[in-house]
Amino acid sequence: MAIKSSEVNIAFIINPISGTSRKNKIKRQIQKIFGDSKYKYTIVETEREGHATVLASEMSKSHDIIVAVGGDGTLNEVVRGILNTEAKLGIVPCGSGNGLARHLKIPMKSAKALKAIKNGEKRYIDTVMFNGTPFVNVSGIGFDAQVAHKFAESARRGIWTYFCNTIRVYFGFKPIEVTVDIENQTFEREALLVTFANSSQFGYNATISPISDVSDGVIEVCILKPFSSIKSVIVVAARLFIKRMHKSKHLEIIRTQKASITTKTPVASHIDGSPYVIDTRFEIEINKESITAIF
Repeated sequence: MAIKSSEVNIAFIINPISGTSRKNKIKRQIQKIFGDSKYKYTIVETEREGHATVLASEMSKSHDIIVAVGGDGTLNEVVRGILNTEAKLGIVPCGSGNGLARHLKIPMKSAKALKAIKNGEKRYIDTVMFNGTPFVNVSGIGFDAQVAHKFAESARRGIWTYFCNTIRVYFGFKPIEVTVDIENQTFEREALLVTFANSSQFGYNATISPISDVSDGVIEVCILKPFSSIKSVIVVAARLFIKRMHKSKHLEIIRTQKASITTKTPVASHIDGSPYVIDTRFEIEINKESITAIF
């Protein structure tokens, strides 16, 4: 059942530099969709990295719903701010990849996403702790993390910039050696990347773990093996976009609630697509139904 508008105070946290879309248009849409109702809405903009977490934490004390207006990085910051509070999460995707929104089938058009919040229902979502920091979509170490670090340095956004950075990183990247500890079992692998999938995709509909569900109480540890040929690269790339990676001989998927991964040398990591630490030890643990979303 949709929540009653007369009961709701709603805050929109907008990242003005995320993605390529114009945010003034979204402000007008917020006014049009929520201005003639009994909703009480507040609009604020982030000013720096980490600001959305501060704003979300403060506004969760007086607002029923906190809406992340931006990409997966903005969404992650908002989740950090409202975790362990009574505030619910709304999502208006306008970043580059929008992985979680696509996984949840939230409309990519901002007006439709806003209406989905207004008319939506409550849904419980798991988060995952990664070295003590929460994430909600997909995080990992290795090749994709190196791309995330490179992408963050780019002056331009969008899928073309992401693609170019992916190509540049790939031809200079050496596979990593990882030791994985899961449920009292230890094994070693050589990998291009190790992805921790709470949801199914990185963004842009590049689906690394089609079997993932943000509400199932487990996380998928996805280990992508090195490729032996350019043909293998093309086949795997195609599988990413047709949601068939779980059928690939190059990908090993292990479902668990908790895992430890160590590497012989420091490697890059990312959290929800944003650059994170460079380290040799990574701990993950599921945090079941820790966020309530509205869509």
